[in-house]
Parts: sequence; C-alpha cells; structure tokens
Amino acid sequence: MSVSSDDEPLAQLKRRSNLRLTNFQTKMNKLQLYLNDQASNNDIFMIQSKLDSVLQLCAKIEYLKLDYYDITEDEQIADNDAEFEKMEDDLEYLKVSFQKILFQLNTVENVQMHKSGIPNEVFVKLPDVSLPEFNENIDNWSNFKAQFDSLITNNSTLNETQKLFYSRSVLKGDAKLVEIQEDTFNSLMKVLIDRYENKRLIVSNHILNILNIEKIHLESSKDLRNLVDTINKSLRGLKLLELEANELVHTKF
Repeated sequence: MSVSSDDEPLAQLKRRSNLRLTNFQTKMNKLQLYLNDQASNNDIFMIQSKLDSVLQLCAKIEYLKLDYYDITEDEQIADNDAEFEKMEDDLEYLKVSFQKILFQLNTVENVQMHKSGIPNEVFVKLPDVSLPEFNENIDNWSNFKAQFDSLITNNSTLNETQKLFYSRSVLKGDAKLVEIQEDTFNSLMKVLIDRYENKRLIVSNHILNILNIEKIHLESSKDLRNLVDTINKSLRGLKLLELEANELVHTKF
C-alpha cells in the first residue's frame, strides 16, 4: 500500500518517535543492569552520574509522551499509556535505588571523615541527593513515605538522632508543626502515620480527583496529557496503598 504525501510526514514522525522510545528503553535496561551488577562497587561520583541519567530520561520521556499524543490514533492511546506508565514506574524504581545508594555512600564517607572527632550522634551531613518532602497534602503521603522509608527509615547506616534530623528537615507547612511527646524519630513517625496514613481518606481523595476531572471540550494533546497524568497519579497513589481489589470495592466514603 502506498503512502500519500499527506501521510508521509506523519509516518516519518512516528518512526522517529519509535526510535527514540527504543533508545530510551535500551538506556533504562543498561541502567538496570548497572544497578544489579555494579552499583554496590562504585563511588559517589559514578552513582551520581547514573542518577542524573535517570532524571534526564524522566524529562525526555515526558516530552516523548506529548509527541505520541499528537501522532497516535485514539484507539491506541490506552496501549501507549500502559507502556509509558511501566517506563515511569521503572524509572521511579531506578531513581529511588540510586538515591538510596548515594545517600548511603555519603553517610559512610561522612562517618569516615569524622572518626577522630565529632560523635556520630551529633554530626549530621546533608546528602547530595534530594530527599522527598511532605507538605501535609494527604494525597502525596503514600508516595512520600515509600521514598522516605527507602532512603531514611530503612537505612542501617543512620542512627536514630540522624533519622530524626532528616525527618524534620523534609516536613513543610503545617506538617512541620506536629507535636510529639518524645523527641525521637519513632515518636515523630508514629504521629505522622496516625495523622496522615488514613487509607479511607486517601482512597476517597484519589477517586474524587478522578471523578472531578474537567471535561475536554476541544481536541488538545496538552489537555489529554493532563487528563491521563491526573488519572495515572491517582492510580499510582492507590497502588502504593497496596490495597487488594476487594478492599477497594468495599471501602466506604
């Protein structure tokens, strides 16, 4: 079947987009192989370089998604969304994994540099990696806690004093004003969990976010992208709650 002159530019754009997508997937696979086989044996600068590569891929994939919405038929959008969502999940895993390694390397280096002087209990050095922040928006709690647990709570190289310092540093807005009976990391986390880990309310908010999406009146790749992003964000938030399907069905609002 011959391609008309009008379809030729579109066909070329599709080919270029597909090549870029394949290239991004190849880079992600290489980063995953590096994480599995070599990450534990490298220095801070190499891990930072890999983390930078992940962040660059995140930005590039966002632009590629917009291109796909301009060239994809309506019936294929769902398939593309599923593919991009998987890539975003994989990139999120890579990002958090490299952040965790980088954080640990910074902590170990910090301890080695101060063995002869300041005790670990009072010395705290902020890592180069950015920590997730929480500003009391309950919709963001699940994502924040998952990343914070990976970087701080489950980090065996940190003592309780350091964990408390980092936990206070990432709280913003009213979340920073929470009152605790004991000035300890466990006490602070318990108060935060009791206040913000309300699964019923989080589920309700995510579902309302989906139900309250504004209708698209004119065809626009930007509006369509915003629609899909809103839905995916809420679905990802629900996924982080690790609710079984029957739990979600029987949740009362």
